[in-house]
Amino acid sequence: MATAKSLQEYLISLDEAIRLQSTDGTWNYDPYLHGMANGLIYAKSLLTGEDPKYLDPPAFYKVDLKILDKLSKGAKIKK
Repeated sequence: MATAKSLQEYLISLDEAIRLQSTDGTWNYDPYLHGMANGLIYAKSLLTGEDPKYLDPPAFYKVDLKILDKLSKGAKIKK
């Protein structure tokens, strides 16, 4: 039978998930993944009692920049 994880083991798992989710290109790819990173940060704060240090939204999400890049390549300039 599996044993229950200790609080320390949960915190280690959460730290790893936060580290992965907070990498450039993940948390700032789109609003969903930004919220996922902040949700993991919030979950950790519930277990530790510390104030969460949320990630502020970027000026532009990477997905938006990809869309703008695609649109600009197909743009026709009128003279």
